[in-house]
Amino acid sequence: MAEDTWTSADYKRAGVLAGLTGVAMSALLAGIAWLTVPTQIDGDLLYRLAPPQPDVRLEITEADALAQALDHAGLTWPPGPPPVPTVVNKQLPTDMAKLDPHARRALFLRLTWTPAMLVNRRIEQERQFVVRVTDGPLPRRGTVERHALDILAARYDVATSNDAFAETLLRRIDVVPAELVMATAAIQSAWGISSMAVRANALFGEWTDARPGKPAAFGSLSDSIESFMHHINTAPELEAFREERERQRESGAFPELSLLAARLAPVSPRGTDFARDIDGLIQQHTLHLAGTPSADQGERH
Repeated sequence: MAEDTWTSADYKRAGVLAGLTGVAMSALLAGIAWLTVPTQIDGDLLYRLAPPQPDVRLEITEADALAQALDHAGLTWPPGPPPVPTVVNKQLPTDMAKLDPHARRALFLRLTWTPAMLVNRRIEQERQFVVRVTDGPLPRRGTVERHALDILAARYDVATSNDAFAETLLRRIDVVPAELVMATAAIQSAWGISSMAVRANALFGEWTDARPGKPAAFGSLSDSIESFMHHINTAPELEAFREERERQRESGAFPELSLLAARLAPVSPRGTDFARDIDGLIQQHTLHLAGTPSADQGERH
């Protein structure tokens, strides 16, 4: 599916209302799901993994123009009934701080919701694949299924020699409720006006591995959000979060956001105070989003 990418200059030239015709049309189309597509190359069956793509990509640097673009694309806050268009903007507006607090928060939530949802869609598909191919003996080495499984194991830092390989991998390959991601981003970036958030798309105060003490920079807001969600699913210090999520799945209670938020204390030096702030922000802004992607509750865990 072709994507429409609009910049601030486009809106200045064409006018927001006129310029949004292509955006609105694209927003009506369903996003491309994360697919496993068999492709024959030199007689070998390979898998081409296509991550979910947004309906619309934007590169707008002015807050008012961006808010209008999202409105006309159909991405309101809170999100309307499905299907909800997935619209991403590459960066935060440079004039985000000029908005009044209510408008800034509403815009920030819209900008962080779509990336979190798209990452969760990909994780869902990965999880369903692992459930299917580990329902019994592991696929034989040399098969397409085993190759794909090994790729996921490496991505999520799980050794295939682990006696509890499937269980450990499924504990890590699971969705992170968008509410938790958005609330954490809001706190860590001061609702999108911190210097690192604006200049480097760094929403979560992450640090680089290569140069300790240097804040991480990202090519887009989506990259920052994907990195943080991967951190939640792989960081040793967040094992308690993953165990609580697994417990909730097994009891049919997923997601209990307050209990999950409490397990995010290691994300910040502020610890339990930080975790309480996440939960409080979710309650204050009613970030209880129906339809957050989660793998089938009836799956084997």
